[in-house]
Amino acid sequence: MLCPGCKKREAKVKLSCMPRALCPECFCRNIERRIRKQLRLDGGLSKHDTLVVVDDGSYEARVAKHVLEGLRKDFPFELKIVKRVTYTNLKGAKLVSLDNLEHTAVKLIKQVILPPEPNTATDTGFAPLSSVHPQEIALFVKFKRLGGEQKIRLDKVEQRILEGLNRLEAKYPQIKFSIVNFFRNLEKSK
Repeated sequence: MLCPGCKKREAKVKLSCMPRALCPECFCRNIERRIRKQLRLDGGLSKHDTLVVVDDGSYEARVAKHVLEGLRKDFPFELKIVKRVTYTNLKGAKLVSLDNLEHTAVKLIKQVILPPEPNTATDTGFAPLSSVHPQEIALFVKFKRLGGEQKIRLDKVEQRILEGLNRLEAKYPQIKFSIVNFFRNLEKSK
C-alpha cells in the first residue's frame, strides 16, 4: 500500500496511536509538524527567547533537541543544551519540558485526583512533545538515528494512572490524545 502522505513510497509505519500507516519519511515529517504546532499552541517563540533543553540521554531529549535545532534555521532563537538545570542556565530562559503525551495526560489526571501540594508547580510549561505518543518518539529516534534511551519519569501514583490509561487506550484508541485536548480546552475556557 502506498503512503497517503507522499503517494510514492510504501506505507510501512503503523502504530495503534496513528489513524493511518505512513512511510518513514512522512512519519518523521508528521512528528516534526506536530511538535512545531505544539510550540505555537504553547505560546510560541520570539526571536529573543532562550530555550533550555536538559539532555538526559532520553529519547524525548534527543527529539526535542533535533526538532528545535531544525527550527532555528527558519526562526532565530537561542538554544542551550545542558546536562542539568542550574540557576545560571535558566536565568531569563524557558525550560523545555520533556513530557510526552503519556506524561502530560498522567500529570493532568493526577492534578484532578490529587490536588497539588502547596508551593508546587502544576503547569506543564513549555512542552513541545506533549502531543506525541512515546511509541512515535521511539520510532522517530530510530528513523533519524538520534540515539538515546527510553526513560520512565513517573512516580508510583503516576504509574498506576498510566496503567489505567493504557487499559483505556487498548479499548478506545487515541483516548490519551482526547484527554490531553479536553484539559487544554478546559484551561482555555477559564
